Amino acid sequence: MDTFSIILWVLIALIAYWWSAQGFFSSVQFFLCTLCAGALALAFWEPGAHLMLRGGLIDNYAWGLSLGGQFTVYLVVARVVTERFIPANMRFHPLVDKLGGAIFGLAAGVLCIGMAGIACGFIQSTNEVIGYRGFVRDQASSAQPGRLNSMDPLPDPMRVTEAVYNTLGGRGGMGAFRPFSSLGLAKLQPNVADVAFGLHRDTWSGGVGRTAVAPSGVKLDGFWYDDKYSVADGQPGAYAVGVTFDANTYDGGEQFIMTGAQARLLSTKNRAVAFPLQWTQDGAQSGRELFPFDDTANYVTSAPGTQTAKVVLVFPSAAFGGETPDYVFVKGLRIRLPQPEGKAMASVLEVEGGSSASAAPIDFSSAREIPDGADGIDNVNSISPLQLNLNNIGTFVAFEGKKSNFLKQGDYEFPKGGFSTASKSGAIKGFFAPDGTAIVRLNVTRGKAAVDLHELKRQFKDKPLVLVDANGRTFQPIGYFWQQKDKVRVRMDATKPITRLEDLPSVSSSGDQTLHLIFAPTLNAVIKGVSVGDSPVGSCNYTVVEGYGY
Repeated sequence: MDTFSIILWVLIALIAYWWSAQGFFSSVQFFLCTLCAGALALAFWEPGAHLMLRGGLIDNYAWGLSLGGQFTVYLVVARVVTERFIPANMRFHPLVDKLGGAIFGLAAGVLCIGMAGIACGFIQSTNEVIGYRGFVRDQASSAQPGRLNSMDPLPDPMRVTEAVYNTLGGRGGMGAFRPFSSLGLAKLQPNVADVAFGLHRDTWSGGVGRTAVAPSGVKLDGFWYDDKYSVADGQPGAYAVGVTFDANTYDGGEQFIMTGAQARLLSTKNRAVAFPLQWTQDGAQSGRELFPFDDTANYVTSAPGTQTAKVVLVFPSAAFGGETPDYVFVKGLRIRLPQPEGKAMASVLEVEGGSSASAAPIDFSSAREIPDGADGIDNVNSISPLQLNLNNIGTFVAFEGKKSNFLKQGDYEFPKGGFSTASKSGAIKGFFAPDGTAIVRLNVTRGKAAVDLHELKRQFKDKPLVLVDANGRTFQPIGYFWQQKDKVRVRMDATKPITRLEDLPSVSSSGDQTLHLIFAPTLNAVIKGVSVGDSPVGSCNYTVVEGYGY
């Protein structure tokens, strides 16, 4: 029995001891309050979490705060109501008071600690708590999730709590999602204790990675079945789920990263669950690449610099016993699946013959040519004519790690020329580019640039302006550098790329302003042109290399 288990059961014992002293009647009241509070918290758990999932840092805490916060509120309200309307206590024989109080206090303690444990398990943290790891990936099981620890010889309060609410509601379980679905916790969130300890927190770097994503950042691309494709142990039959993630789901706004424990396929008919054994993603330079989830160091990742990650996850069908899965979970988010489309897996995975995006889908041959250099496209990574240091960058956040003194995130208007720098060691050098990317500037100044933003806004104000590489990958601007007569406005945020032309500044016709859009595309990518939506507006043949400043 590990230290974590001992701590939980000491807390449960203290709760049981307290209520044994309060008497049988009071302990029954508290137990019923706890039971009802847990049922209500589970019932509104998912809707409450979705209200908080907005693509920001709060996402990593939304599921835990929703469950734990609601349980606490409902329990407090229930206690206040019972104290108000049942103020008097009933006394029984001292033995009944002590023994009955201890029994119901113990039951209430298990539910309280169980609910608290499940809620805490859905908050971003390490996937190991005082030596306890629970249900996670392990190299000994070919990186497939499995149970590493148990609380034997005592029962696990989280699993007991799950079993209680599964049992009380009949076959579907009571609680979770009950007001919005005929199915309950047992059907829609099976093995919730295992998810809490610790599939939900089994991320890259032992729990440092993002644990949850907002519904707005995820799009289901398709659901397929191939009865001949062998994905595990030579058994034919596999399901594939295609999902696209946008920049709001990225870790630190730099790259999408997901482990095999953070995705699972579910059939509510028999509560069967399967984890992915393979996945495909865009290659570093071209096409799609197929990878196995056979090592704890294998992660789904997006290509550096891209604002979307298109992923296909492959699951074995044998786990479902002939039933068809109807939900997929990705980073805590439950997504309803349509009926699967029968299709050859090789075609779905796009590994034979390359990716469908292996060639640029837009023809730039008739578009206006964009010159290399300051008047067109270049890799100058500089804030000139501004002179800034770490102490006078306004609301900006500067990166001070390996690539120190680079602007990373913010939106601020500086006086032209900036401020004098007290020391070279604190001087801002340019804009931060995540590993595997480089800063690229595109001149869109009104009346001066090949890509004239003013003219484009008249036609395409709601569409995004993007760089397109030779493989059809697109890169949205992550900021801009707008020089005006006596000031410079700088905007930079890789977590929130600019997705509409109307969100970009309007340059005056006076001729004393310039506007450069800032991109961070993949290193060595060959940019073939600029498009607005699917319309080509400029052509080039520019290779992305490390930038330089001046």
